[in-house]
Amino acid sequence: MEKKERKKSRIWYMALSLVLAVVIWILAAYINGNSTQLKIKNIPINYIGKSQLTEKELVIVADREQERDFSLTVTGKRDALARAMGKWVAAVDVSEINEPGEYDIDSNITPPNSGISVTEKSFDTVHVKIEKLVKKEIPVEIRSSEISGKLIKTESDRKNVIVSGAGSEVEEVSMAVAELDLSEAKGAEQSATLPLVPVDSMGSPVPPPSDTISLDSGQVTVICTIYDLTTLPVRADFSAVGDTSDINMEKTRISPASATVGVLPGTELQSVRAEVRSITGDEMECELIEEEGMYIPESSRFVKVKLTMNE
Repeated sequence: MEKKERKKSRIWYMALSLVLAVVIWILAAYINGNSTQLKIKNIPINYIGKSQLTEKELVIVADREQERDFSLTVTGKRDALARAMGKWVAAVDVSEINEPGEYDIDSNITPPNSGISVTEKSFDTVHVKIEKLVKKEIPVEIRSSEISGKLIKTESDRKNVIVSGAGSEVEEVSMAVAELDLSEAKGAEQSATLPLVPVDSMGSPVPPPSDTISLDSGQVTVICTIYDLTTLPVRADFSAVGDTSDINMEKTRISPASATVGVLPGTELQSVRAEVRSITGDEMECELIEEEGMYIPESSRFVKVKLTMNE
């Protein structure tokens, strides 16, 4: 009895295996042997000859809106179409262009693999705008996150970079910005190598969709020192003047009378020194002088010293 049951079980498994094999064979034949039609949108453009344009001091003004309108209808076996997904491009040869201007250039689309044909496309030519290649120097700005009760001093290995690209786009660039995240900073000094992003006067990337803007250095090395935020009184230092017998020191006034500065943890400072280099009148603008362990931001670097002379 048991032998008969085992025999029936083996026969059942063999039958099931045969059915599954037939199903898999039918699916494979369907996928590989049947052609279908597919519409592909947002065809990217591959510009051939960009290096030749650069040699002529010309550059392409990219039009990403145009690419969103490009589509193809293609026919082929399902497996061939699946392998080609994400590989479609429209090739446009710009190597023969010698002058700035706007051109409509024939596009060439080659299927990524065999077994596929292009039956319809929404475009035959690509509109290309060519401008003169322009370069200009722009400042580098380091933007660091804030830490409550701290003052951040940042220094970088580059103060300026050269931006190059189409004249209409370079004109919009005002600076290159690097973002420094200090949310997890530990210790008084941090260092990092950060990417630089060209931005306009409003701080937005210029222009967001373009790949024609480039910097001669795409990154910057930043050293960041974190100070305790401290308010100290300001004292006038007349040591560079010499004879001060005509000045009534008790009635001399400094505005503002205190300054917000950074002080390294563990450093004890009592005041900030305003250096009076020469007497040029009753009221003078004087620079605050940093001492060891102190950082004075640009916004607090100058004060006014108003003198009262002895009668």
